Amino acid sequence: QLVLVLPPAGDEVHPLWQMIEAVVDKPRVESLERFLSEQSPTGEAVSHKALPSPRRWWQLPDDVRVPPRDKESFSSLELLLFNPYHWLLKYPAALRPSRIVTLGGDFRLMGNLAHDLGERYFQRADALQMSDAQFQAWFDPAFEQLMTEEGAVLRMPGRGADLEGFRHKLRQAMLVLRQQIARAGIVAVAPEMALHGHFAGGELSGYADLVMQKKGGAHAIVDMKWSGAKKYPDKLRQNRHLQLAIYAELLRQKEGAWPAVAYFILDRSRFFAPDNTTFPDAEAVASKSGENTSRLWQRFMETWKWRRAQIEAGAFEVAIESIETTDESVPPEEALEMEYLSENYNDYRSLAGWK
Repeated sequence: QLVLVLPPAGDEVHPLWQMIEAVVDKPRVESLERFLSEQSPTGEAVSHKALPSPRRWWQLPDDVRVPPRDKESFSSLELLLFNPYHWLLKYPAALRPSRIVTLGGDFRLMGNLAHDLGERYFQRADALQMSDAQFQAWFDPAFEQLMTEEGAVLRMPGRGADLEGFRHKLRQAMLVLRQQIARAGIVAVAPEMALHGHFAGGELSGYADLVMQKKGGAHAIVDMKWSGAKKYPDKLRQNRHLQLAIYAELLRQKEGAWPAVAYFILDRSRFFAPDNTTFPDAEAVASKSGENTSRLWQRFMETWKWRRAQIEAGAFEVAIESIETTDESVPPEEALEMEYLSENYNDYRSLAGWK
């Protein structure tokens, strides 16, 4: 049986139906309301079934096991630690959101554009030797080329002020970043460096925005964010800069020593670091607890072991703020304190249940 649902009489119909009408003599069309009613001879009543209610924990059947993945990254590990059900659906279950192309918001767009321009600049062999005048001469045509290739949406009618505001902020940010690098005595900068290593769960990899090296051989990792002049200093203050800690550990495995870490907030041209040892002009944000990046890595490992034990038992926490926690939601003393990830980036929020 083939059932075709048509728009109401008088509305534009699908070309396929026009083709059918051309070859079928007076096809019989039934009211959809009648078809779906209990009185319809061709339909049947559908009993109401309530949507699933929110639950803090999902328990898999005993015969279903989720083995460790061969390779993890910061993105996947952040979900595993702080919202395991999201990790389960995205990675082991491999549920994919719609592939329909949509334009991201300005926050993501400008962040991507700024990262791309920074990468293009630091890929130049003369990047650290340019004078400010030479940099200015490079910036304008490079910015125009980037807008042509990736930022055309900012050239749409009515976006002129946004485009010029972005141009001004990005130029100022890169000038300040150049100053920070010069004052720190940096002799080499590698943008988007691929980092590979291992941890107790297997392989670990990622891409660091900027990996810098001083004359004496010491390294530093700088994570560039388009905005977050309150959020990221607070991560340093709480010793919760996990993405930087993971990249630092991967670089330590390669170079044999812990690198310095810092955040650069592009839209405010502000540079934050735990201290001024590596970057003299950075805004120093010391950890309240006195713990450092090495200790953060240890806490990460304890948290991962705790979550891995739950996964081995088939238990996955639905860490949504509106769903009440249980005793099992409390991590061990040596682990990281839990935090709620933004639901704006959770493609599976609707699968967490409904009240």
